[in-house]
Amino acid sequence: MRPTGTLRGGSAIAWFVGAVVGFALAVLWRFPGDLAMGAMAGLMSGDLDAVSIIDIRRRVIPDTLTLSMLLGGILFSPFNSLLAELPGDRIIQAFCGILPAAALLGLAAFLGWVRRRPLLGGGDVKLMAALGSLLGWEGSFAVLFIASALSLLGPVFTAGPSRGSLHRPIPFGPFLSAASFLVLFVPSLMRSVLLVFR
Repeated sequence: MRPTGTLRGGSAIAWFVGAVVGFALAVLWRFPGDLAMGAMAGLMSGDLDAVSIIDIRRRVIPDTLTLSMLLGGILFSPFNSLLAELPGDRIIQAFCGILPAAALLGLAAFLGWVRRRPLLGGGDVKLMAALGSLLGWEGSFAVLFIASALSLLGPVFTAGPSRGSLHRPIPFGPFLSAASFLVLFVPSLMRSVLLVFR
């Protein structure tokens, strides 16, 4: 969950700014005085900023970012107060958070097979798994729902004058990142999303 060789120029700056802002928001506002949660939020924010920049520019989400976030989420899970009260339950929640990504992968593969073109990249699925390990299954579900809703606006802003421009693929990573920030820092939004489906 730190910058690696994939981060250069703008993405490295985005990682640093995201990490500092995420840490500050977590320690000063969302988790007052909790340095462990501040570190988790800072590293997650930095990775998500870098993912957004790279996905917009290159239409790819580097494995070094998603897999390090996934590993970090699992290793940090006993200390992650977002997941549950007890450390053992937190570990279980981290692994349960990965399951929606597996379901998403299966659904995307099936729909891609039906439509004869891929609907979702592997980087998006790995990013969802990483976010699930950090935010738990409820957070992962809320992120997917919010990101999907936000992505409906994507073609509106990227569509050009050509007739087929609404059918061009858009990077989903920035929408997952934005939804993750909302779920992490505005927990009432996650509760509202989950209430819709109960």
